Amino acid sequence: MFLSRSFIKVSSKRAPAVFPGTFVMLCLLAALITACGSSSDTTSSSKSGKNTQVLPTNNGTITYSSNASDVIVRTFYGGGNFGTLAFSPEISIYGDGTYILGPGIQMRQGKLDADSLQQLLHTLVDTDRALTTIRESLKGPTHPYSNKTIIVLVHQDFSPDLTQNIPEWSLPDFTLSQLAIFECGVVPPDLVGPNGDTGCLTFTAPSVAYLPTARQIQSIRALLKNQQQGEFIEQGLYYHLVLRPLLPDELPQKTVAMLGSNELSYSGIPLHSGSVPKPKPTP
Repeated sequence: MFLSRSFIKVSSKRAPAVFPGTFVMLCLLAALITACGSSSDTTSSSKSGKNTQVLPTNNGTITYSSNASDVIVRTFYGGGNFGTLAFSPEISIYGDGTYILGPGIQMRQGKLDADSLQQLLHTLVDTDRALTTIRESLKGPTHPYSNKTIIVLVHQDFSPDLTQNIPEWSLPDFTLSQLAIFECGVVPPDLVGPNGDTGCLTFTAPSVAYLPTARQIQSIRALLKNQQQGEFIEQGLYYHLVLRPLLPDELPQKTVAMLGSNELSYSGIPLHSGSVPKPKPTP
């Protein structure tokens, strides 16, 4: 049986939360509404460098951050026995109107002007067509999204394409075995089949995401020949490596927005920088 669900996150600086389903998203927006005022004009303020917009609606007043790194709407689509890992959210909309479209590693970026963003928030509060409203609002031109800050995701691959030339891993800073175990855990012995593939980074999310240095990223890009993903061999084992640019909110929050196929709620993946821990020896 296939099960799919849409997860929508709506957040402000006051009350971030995530719930399954469109209806709860609208309830959360209502929870962010403050007392209704008599003014019909949008106002803004700044406290300790934080920009805040106050937007009157038919159901009250919304207060939200207009900063470029603050998410105000985020959607995921996932779940089900035949679902796959969402490497990034389907939609992320930020306080300055920037939106980034996923859900893969090759994302696209666009921009809503202030009026369009406020109209979207008005409609989300005042109607029950949340998903449709969001998608219809993001029809403008987009361009490939990029960020110099990138995470590296690695898992052991039991089904590499052996018709292709697969290079050796030559970066001395860490082994692929180290990073795969750190992010996905030790692959258990497979007692019934030809391999022990756990589904990590194919169907399920890793337990942590690794943030390398700029020098390491430069070296890894060279090994990948400027591709975003590729296969490597190390001590006779094959590994699949993916580069995924961070979204604007992920580095400040130290959390990566990914959703595995087996998840019924969203919590995010912890971001790790520094050295890759060596796996503990098994008894």
